[in-house]
Amino acid sequence: MRICAALAILLSASASAAPQAPLRLEGAYRFTSTAVDSVSLKPVCTETWTFGGDRMTVSSGEEVVDKQFRTQRNRTGDWLVTRAIATNGKPDCTGHSTAKPDRSERRTYLLPMNGGDVMLCPPPGMTAEGIPVISDCFGTLRRAAR
Repeated sequence: MRICAALAILLSASASAAPQAPLRLEGAYRFTSTAVDSVSLKPVCTETWTFGGDRMTVSSGEEVVDKQFRTQRNRTGDWLVTRAIATNGKPDCTGHSTAKPDRSERRTYLLPMNGGDVMLCPPPGMTAEGIPVISDCFGTLRRAAR
């Protein structure tokens, strides 16, 4: 009986607990692609992402992109939501140039890892039981050395 009462108290406390805040991104991070060059075995792309307020700057190769951003949390986890505002039009780390930014909203799934790194992934799939399945992550964010 005592165990049932204790379990009921714990369950009601966890059910009434405030939802956890979304992942917070602030300052400079290093993005490293999970894709590697087949010859050098080095990441195909490495970028610097700098977050401050509701803005982020992505420095990739010669390109610099200014974006609006926010993080959100829903039942599947944390999301980075971005919208490009401006680009200098120079080649990025893959050699691709964008003259005019795509202003559509983009959502990237964030998977926090032990040690503070964050994996960037496409939206998770779902099993028949409603369990998220995360695969095909394309890069890692790691806080830049100060």
